[in-house]
Amino acid sequence: MKIAHTYILMNCPEILPFYNEFRASLSAFPDDAIDAMVDSDFALWYQHQIRYRGINDPLLVSLSWGPSSYAKVWHSYVINGYTYHTVEYGEGRPTMNSGLCVPTIGSDNSETNFFGFLHEILELQMPSGLQ
Repeated sequence: MKIAHTYILMNCPEILPFYNEFRASLSAFPDDAIDAMVDSDFALWYQHQIRYRGINDPLLVSLSWGPSSYAKVWHSYVINGYTYHTVEYGEGRPTMNSGLCVPTIGSDNSETNFFGFLHEILELQMPSGLQ
């Protein structure tokens, strides 16, 4: 769940000031090492910052806890008007929507696209009820 927790945090604009502070604290390291430390340490660092700074904003506190260890598994999912299917669900069907293209921005602010296929769809639940 640590990877999922980091992913959730990295996609919440409310967390950006904490993310920038974390990266700035590691400025002596090369970018690839910083990226690795974000992946391995940011979620726990963020949780400690919320606790030790006495921050009581409900959203920030909830995000610090991370997702529940239970997840719902889906073969297809509709979000923002788009329907996605896993590769397994789409096998043998006349049409399939399991391919993904996700734009990413690297630590050097360069934009690249990640192409892949959807093999699993998990719906994570946050302790406060956020999804």
